[in-house]
Amino acid sequence: AGILGMVYGVTELAHSGWGFWPAYPALVLGAVLMALFLRRQGRMRVPLLDIGLFREVKFSAAIIAQLLTVFANVGALFFIPIYLRQVSDFTSLQAGMALLPDSVVSMLTAPNVGRLIRNWGHRRVLLTGLGVGAAGLALLALTIGVSYPAMVIPLAMIGFSFALVNTGANDLVLASA
Repeated sequence: AGILGMVYGVTELAHSGWGFWPAYPALVLGAVLMALFLRRQGRMRVPLLDIGLFREVKFSAAIIAQLLTVFANVGALFFIPIYLRQVSDFTSLQAGMALLPDSVVSMLTAPNVGRLIRNWGHRRVLLTGLGVGAAGLALLALTIGVSYPAMVIPLAMIGFSFALVNTGANDLVLASA
């Protein structure tokens, strides 16, 4: 219920503007309910959400790395087809196919991440994935107005990053729990 109030408040403020007063009580009520939920979970013997896991550095770092990578990848994969359709005059099929470098590289990389983790460790794999992803996003920002072929390598880098970080972070989170 807390998340519902917060989501309602944020979306209504974004849609109707800062003057839409019903959004503010929804935000406050949502925050209070979330705080009560977290407090109750901290006191339960068998919690639904073990808040104590977030005190473990490896667990928290893995969650943050995964969050960053998912937001970056989903953001890129959401806006690039729109750009390709509206600005570069791609058809819907062409815009969808243009994202294949991200998906194919991710699909080919993910099964091999376990071997990398055994050889390098979680930390190096996650940092490498985050670095490659940041470089891929920066290159994508520089090449998006040039031409589609210039976007292939940055898209592949983002897919590589997604596979490294998500596979490695999932392994680390499951090992922590």
